Amino acid sequence: MAETKQEFYKWLDSSVRSADIPRVKKLCDLVDTYSKSNRKLGYSLFEVTNADDVYKVMKVVNKDVVFRARNSRQIQKIDSALNEYYRFFIKYISSYALDKKSNPNIGDKTDKISCAGQTAFFNALLEQYRKILSANYKKGFRLNDKLSLRRFRIQWQNTFETELQYDDQTICDHIQSITIKYGNMAYLPEDMLGEAAKQRLLKYISDTFESGKNIIYYDSLYRNFADDFAQGRINSVDMLKTYLIYINRSNMYFLKKNFIASGENVEADEAQEIRDFLISSGMPVKTEDIVLALSHISNSKIKNIISGSNSDEFIRNKKGEYFHADIVELTQYEIDLIARWISLSIADKKYMGGKELTDTIESELPSVMERYPYLTGIGLRDVIGYKLKDRFSFKGKIISTFGEKLSMSDVFATFAKNHNHFTLEQLDILKEDLDTSIYFEPVYENSLRISKDEFVSKSQAKFDVIATDNVLEQFCIGDYVSVKDVDLFGGFPNAGFPYLTQRNTKPKVKKCLFSNLKRTTNEKILHKLRITKS
Repeated sequence: MAETKQEFYKWLDSSVRSADIPRVKKLCDLVDTYSKSNRKLGYSLFEVTNADDVYKVMKVVNKDVVFRARNSRQIQKIDSALNEYYRFFIKYISSYALDKKSNPNIGDKTDKISCAGQTAFFNALLEQYRKILSANYKKGFRLNDKLSLRRFRIQWQNTFETELQYDDQTICDHIQSITIKYGNMAYLPEDMLGEAAKQRLLKYISDTFESGKNIIYYDSLYRNFADDFAQGRINSVDMLKTYLIYINRSNMYFLKKNFIASGENVEADEAQEIRDFLISSGMPVKTEDIVLALSHISNSKIKNIISGSNSDEFIRNKKGEYFHADIVELTQYEIDLIARWISLSIADKKYMGGKELTDTIESELPSVMERYPYLTGIGLRDVIGYKLKDRFSFKGKIISTFGEKLSMSDVFATFAKNHNHFTLEQLDILKEDLDTSIYFEPVYENSLRISKDEFVSKSQAKFDVIATDNVLEQFCIGDYVSVKDVDLFGGFPNAGFPYLTQRNTKPKVKKCLFSNLKRTTNEKILHKLRITKS
């Protein structure tokens, strides 16, 4: 009796407001005295060995008109105190039952509470709860809801043909002892996720850690088992975390804020976390989803890691979408064949365009796109660039000899240098091949535009620098002259091609016809002279 009473007092310290504890103790002692002297009872409230005996005391007190009249001023408080003791008694039994189950050598309490019998009683009681929940609450039971509790009592009565003899709070306590609580809802574990799916989930976690990985992100795990979760009641990443906490009672793994870890001291640096997250995702992920999944890492930090310097391994598939290069696996044969295509193109024209490369892969190695249908042209080009970065230079859309790093501007400059004569149509073809716009600046720096559609090499034009200077001095009466005021070219010496004027036209393309003039007294003016033709 003394130990039960002492345990009750300890329980009050954590379950009842401090100001109410003396009153509850006093009133329970009052009922204890009443119970021992009552002919229908005849035993101490603190010596009962069965939950039904506690409930019997409560019923007798509830029906004893004389007792209630004598204590009318505090009868409601007496009822409340008895309810607190009943809640304690059920928890005391269940706590011991669980301790006994996990540690069979725990000391017996048979001289105070018939624990073996109470454990069996409590387990049978919980099975009854489970039966009601399984039959009627697949979508969860709403805790501390009057309507739900009233419905639960009716279902209990209809199922077991007896009244559920517990107060609302105790019923909720019983339900919580066999369910997973999420928000104000309680779910049976088997309703949240079936046993077969649960075993697949645990095997996946085990296999992942055995493969050498130390972290599994909840978000990634949720996506991988989305179909299984949809058939159960796990509707969010946070709900999955709650479920994992419940089933991890034997500490099979370690649950961190944003991921499951293989060891208690496992920590990941930010880049490693992003790397592991994208690899485990197994497909391109939108930037906002990465930020959401790794909310403990700042938005700016994530973007800097996946798109800043030293971010080659994080491949941009399209605007705002990234994947890790390791999720695209190519055979050695495929790697060697792609490298051969690039080498042949470089040998032929000093470079290979990114679009040319991806078009060739789609045509000649269709199995690559069949394995990775989510790859865009940009994603395919850049993941090849990452895997062959030690063999070739990849700069934007241009692939060149290792170490050269040719740019798009370099390609157009080289094209202009290597052609004595070419047309705008040829530039358009080059533009289409490279999937870009025409870079006119390097073209103009390395050729002359002699008409709307034609270009020639600079070596084909012969400028008489001195004669040209003399003509310009006639325009430049003062210290300088505006380019637009130099619009009469009849007096200029013949350069091999007619001068182009902008008269009555809107200038579209600029050409420095005088860019190769020698340095003269008028150089500061002359090198800026641009003659345009639409």
